[in-house]
Amino acid sequence: MSVFSINKRVEYGLILLSELALRGQGETVSLAEFSKRGYPRPFMAQIAKDLVGVGILGSKEGRGGGYYLNYDPGEVEMKEVLEAIDGEQALVECVGHGSSCPFEDRCMHKGFMVRLSGDIDLILEKYTLKDLIKK
Repeated sequence: MSVFSINKRVEYGLILLSELALRGQGETVSLAEFSKRGYPRPFMAQIAKDLVGVGILGSKEGRGGGYYLNYDPGEVEMKEVLEAIDGEQALVECVGHGSSCPFEDRCMHKGFMVRLSGDIDLILEKYTLKDLIKK
């Protein structure tokens, strides 16, 4: 579980997905293209691998190969994207599934944080990759 934030991993993942969303479903992009722009290829490869693992991306080897979107950008929820890139998201660590806190029995704000995290999840489910590339 990750405390909700836009870290480098998420930022680079969104850059990769934005490029693919602009190109459209099935169109490939190689990591060499990102490497030429200064993005670290091994790091981008890890992110792409995670996105392939959950089925958001596909990959094609060989000439003209690279990564491609398996879905129309309007069908890929931002919540799914963030969880694929950085794991389960929560505002504070104790709100995540399976998490515990030594102060839980005395905590006055956990209920609020659970509700707020739920609201953020609902918002992230409303946004898609298509929204990410809208001007």
